[in-house]
Amino acid sequence: MLMGLPRDAVFTPPKKDEEMFLYRPNHDAPVPGYARPLLMDEDGDEGHEFLVEDMETGDMQTQGHTAAGGSGDCWFKVIHKPAIVIRSKPDVKSDMVGRKKHGKTIHAQRVVDNKWLELHSSELVKLGVSEAWVLIDGSEMGLGDEQLLERVPS
Repeated sequence: MLMGLPRDAVFTPPKKDEEMFLYRPNHDAPVPGYARPLLMDEDGDEGHEFLVEDMETGDMQTQGHTAAGGSGDCWFKVIHKPAIVIRSKPDVKSDMVGRKKHGKTIHAQRVVDNKWLELHSSELVKLGVSEAWVLIDGSEMGLGDEQLLERVPS
């Protein structure tokens, strides 16, 4: 009950032939990188943001990509009707991995060339993909300079 599970829940350990970790002696396993570059503070520590004490008030404040709002972690609203296409690569001819209807919001991690949004990892989990992109304006698809998305405050 401590875990909030029903009393009749049964835990089943993985089968003996299912390895949780796989040793790669050549160190050739794929290693995912970060979507945004790391920052370095005055102590040489690396991170996407840091908690820094405000000398006047003594309060802790965030500094870094997330705190600044920068190119990462932003929200957009779909203004194109009836929907927009979510693609696997930043190319109008790439495979469709999903779509968002008019009025829905999209969580993005960065904007590339003011044309494409790279979706945030929270959106990628919902779609079940490792990468996803959305076109911001319709000029690349022959829709003139019609905006497909508009930025909304996060």
